[in-house]
Amino acid sequence: RRTGWPGDRAGPPRDLLASGPPAMGMTEAFIERELAAARSREAEYRNRLSRHRDLAKKLRSHAALLRDAIRDPRGAGSVESLLANVARLTSQALEIPRTSIWLFDAAGQKLVCRFQLPQPLDGTPEPEIDVAACPGYVRAITQTELGAIAVEDALTDPRTAELRDYLVRNHVGALLDVPLIGPGELRGVLCHEHQGTARDRKSTRLNSSH
Repeated sequence: RRTGWPGDRAGPPRDLLASGPPAMGMTEAFIERELAAARSREAEYRNRLSRHRDLAKKLRSHAALLRDAIRDPRGAGSVESLLANVARLTSQALEIPRTSIWLFDAAGQKLVCRFQLPQPLDGTPEPEIDVAACPGYVRAITQTELGAIAVEDALTDPRTAELRDYLVRNHVGALLDVPLIGPGELRGVLCHEHQGTARDRKSTRLNSSH
């Protein structure tokens, strides 16, 4: 009686029988390793997601206080403290070490860096940028409909190319900038600077900066 194995009435070849169980064992071990790795990645992702949610919640709270302080500095507490907290939170949330907050001076002619991470040495003058030298940047940050502008190559992008002197001096290759809007006008910018070469920010979550 044939068993369905060509040329052999006694069943499958002995070498196939011999190799069957070890191969199955290897397959099961591989699957177990892959499942364990997938569970580890999922747990890490959930932990990171939870941390980012907490940071985003704190950031929104501080951003609201900062907007109130910009509108009415007399009743909103320490503006300097709020600036520092917002910069630190966004730096953590977006994992961008170099973060700063720039505000327009009283005449609206300069953008003045009021807080910066990493913090400069004591006595270092606050960086300033002449508004007249960067009308395209000011227009872009004012008119953005996304709540921020993400610039992958700051030296060549028309929105930020006017800042070339500052970018080159500080080795900035990419930017993620969020406008600080007061009553009816732009009051400043929350700036995140990637130092080095141009960077792809397409995957950056902007919601945590709003």
